[in-house]
Amino acid sequence: MTMLTLGAAARLAGVSKSTLTRAIKAGRMSAASRRENGSYELDPAEVTRCFPPRPPTNGGATASMTQYATPTRRPRSPRRSTVPSSPSSGCRT
Repeated sequence: MTMLTLGAAARLAGVSKSTLTRAIKAGRMSAASRRENGSYELDPAEVTRCFPPRPPTNGGATASMTQYATPTRRPRSPRRSTVPSSPSSGCRT
């Protein structure tokens, strides 16, 4: 049986590695084993059971991709000078 690393399982599920780690520690998902270096080995069936694949939306773009769409530009506000004016700035009294 082919096992997945935490990173490969995260890509398969479409979530972050920390989300998978939290699911394992909370008991919502089981890890097949831990390696000597402390990394998890995950069964692909267990990953898809806990995080079922979502159908693509918006013509193939996933919902997470649309949040990074280029926003329309707003006009810049004029910059103000950060240099304090001196009392003898040429003003007549």
